[in-house]
Amino acid sequence: MALRASYKSYPVSRASKAFGQEIHWWPVLPVRLANQTSNLMTKPFHAVVDSGSSACLFHADFLGPLGLNHKDGIEDSLGGVGRQASIPVYYHDISILVGIDWKIGVRAGFSEELAVAGLLGRLGFFDSFRVTFDHSVHPPAFEIDRIEHQAIH
Repeated sequence: MALRASYKSYPVSRASKAFGQEIHWWPVLPVRLANQTSNLMTKPFHAVVDSGSSACLFHADFLGPLGLNHKDGIEDSLGGVGRQASIPVYYHDISILVGIDWKIGVRAGFSEELAVAGLLGRLGFFDSFRVTFDHSVHPPAFEIDRIEHQAIH
């Protein structure tokens, strides 16, 4: 059974000089994070479905409710499309709860410098769900459907 959702609009602080947009449309999905070894989990929040992100990434603030220590994870750094920016990331094995009953185990990165609550990336999310983006409707929409196999990393 597929889950369909509309993009959510977010106002921008100033209109784009190139496109004149005063809002941005983002494909976001309500999710919760869970500790794989305890019953601890976060409250629901919106994470961006991001095919450009190699991994699932979340703000470090979500580790507290999971009973995990930020810097106990696997330390790495992560850069974006720019040459200059790199942020420290710590990876932890967690579960992501999507929709009513989908639960996936992932190795997700956590950073205090992430500018959004979370990104659902290729490793962990896109290899567990088939994602279809639809920009032919307004607001834009997307659909996810669970892939029934165990992801191998």
